[in-house]
Amino acid sequence: MIITLVSINLGQYTKYLDVFLKSASSFLFPGQPLKLFVFTDNALSSSHKLRGNPATIIHNDFLGWPFSTLYRYHLFQRLPMDAYNSDYIIFFNANTQFVRPINLYEFFSGSPDLICGVHPGFINKPYTDYPFEHRVASCAYLSPQPHHYYFQGCINGFKTESFKQYIDTLSINIDSDLKRGIVSVWHDESHWNKLCNLVSSSNPQKVKPLSPAKYLHPSHGFFIPNTTSIIMREKSLFGLHSFR
Repeated sequence: MIITLVSINLGQYTKYLDVFLKSASSFLFPGQPLKLFVFTDNALSSSHKLRGNPATIIHNDFLGWPFSTLYRYHLFQRLPMDAYNSDYIIFFNANTQFVRPINLYEFFSGSPDLICGVHPGFINKPYTDYPFEHRVASCAYLSPQPHHYYFQGCINGFKTESFKQYIDTLSINIDSDLKRGIVSVWHDESHWNKLCNLVSSSNPQKVKPLSPAKYLHPSHGFFIPNTTSIIMREKSLFGLHSFR
């Protein structure tokens, strides 16, 4: 299996890159070669490596808040063809830290089209409390249903064969909103929730929801289970709260 790993390090988010790479080298699918693509406006070089493989650095200007996050799917459209020579394309937020080994075949079990991280802040809460985009005029609008999840925006996982279809849809929907003066309530995360829940509703086997008890748990303000293999480092502790 070949995995493409994508990181976006615009503005001060470059502060996170060294720990991201070091922890990924130690714990993310041990023994598995990974292709690394880094979007940044900083003077990084291919000396940044992941398991000995140099990163492909893609320049992108810092877009300001919220566009550096809202436009992430537009950035994905700029990935070179080499990124597509893979089985999966996975994006993790810059503030991701891998803290325990993650088994490759367990992570991708079921061969889903989409891999999503369930938000720990909304487990065991009424689905009517989920902060979906509630404005019908937005392309991210989603009417809460009992079978829905609320997903974090800190991971976007795609089967490569369907990657372009999904990111093109997300980008078109974001552009359509902006043309009508709409910015969805949680930006890229709102559009991600719309996509993942709609795909899951039509075919649950196409979407893999990752439990925060094992994956993608905030490092600050929550009890962290000792089974968690990925934590999201608190941005305010790094002077980045206003940069998100």
